[in-house]
Amino acid sequence: MKWVLVGLLLAAGQCHALTVFLYARADRSVVDCLAHVAAVYGPVWTDFEIRPGMAWRRAVSLAIRRADVIFLIWSPAAAQSQEVASEWKQALAAGKRLVPVTLGNDGTVLPGELAALQWLDAGFCRKPHSNLSSSL
Repeated sequence: MKWVLVGLLLAAGQCHALTVFLYARADRSVVDCLAHVAAVYGPVWTDFEIRPGMAWRRAVSLAIRRADVIFLIWSPAAAQSQEVASEWKQALAAGKRLVPVTLGNDGTVLPGELAALQWLDAGFCRKPHSNLSSSL
């Protein structure tokens, strides 16, 4: 698990780089887990930042444009989400550094464009009572 965290931090790059997380709503607990780690090293954006009444698609697009690195949480829910697909395709089209993050052995396969990218496995974030502090 320590190596996954090291990979997450190395992928984020320099301190103070904006890290953006794209994910399906069903994977919010995983994003909570990873965003807390990434926030130690610089600003993090998730859709938690979007307030009621805001144009959420516009907010996500702006975050993608501003991002230094984007972590795409890949799961069965993400694979079936048209919104997630639109977001990661937008990130690739913008030339952003996109890092797929898989969630262990859930059988979900990365599509060709994503499979060509180096990915991280964060399946440990799905385990009950995951304790990040003990793995740091």
